[in-house]
Amino acid sequence: MVAGNIPRLCHNCGHYFLAVGGYDTVYCTRIAPNETKKTCRKVGAQKKSAPKMLRNLSIKTARAYNRLKGRKQRGSISVDKWNT
Repeated sequence: MVAGNIPRLCHNCGHYFLAVGGYDTVYCTRIAPNETKKTCRKVGAQKKSAPKMLRNLSIKTARAYNRLKGRKQRGSISVDKWNT
C-alpha cells in the first residue's frame, strides 16, 4: 500500500485484492467461481458486456451479418441464400 497499490473488492467474486498498475482495475486475477481455468478478469468482463450487447440492435445485426458472411466465404451457404 505504501507503493500506491490500493486494496479493492473484486466485482465478480467479492474478495479483496491489491490493484497493481491500473487505477480502474475492478477484477482480481484469481480463478473465478464455478470456473476451472478462467480468471475473474476474463469472466467478469464478459458477464458485464453480454447484457449490453444483447440489448443493442446494431450489434445484434452486425453479428448476424458477420456470421452469415463467414458462412458464404466458407461455402456453407449459396449465393442465393446470402442474397435473401
